[in-house]
Amino acid sequence: MYADPSEAGVSASTLMLVGTVLFFMLVLIESNNFIALYVALEGMSLLLFVLTAQPKTAVSVESGLKYFFQSSFASILLLLGIALVFAGVQDFDFVGIR
Repeated sequence: MYADPSEAGVSASTLMLVGTVLFFMLVLIESNNFIALYVALEGMSLLLFVLTAQPKTAVSVESGLKYFFQSSFASILLLLGIALVFAGVQDFDFVGIR
């Protein structure tokens, strides 16, 4: 184990990004409605795009862009599903869905 993260080859910005992703994961776990779930999922995925393209090589930037486009499509489908559920039950809370 390394006492200093710079000895392991990890930059401070990477550690900050990983810590923020973990924060959004906790918010995602604790969400009790669709709005909090969507905001936490989008915040986490935006930071994961940056972490995917972090080494700044051609392959990593390409994979980050591919991840971005796939996630954009998935986000649209999630919003469509949330809208359909809201149209049916008129509530964003998970408790109101029965």
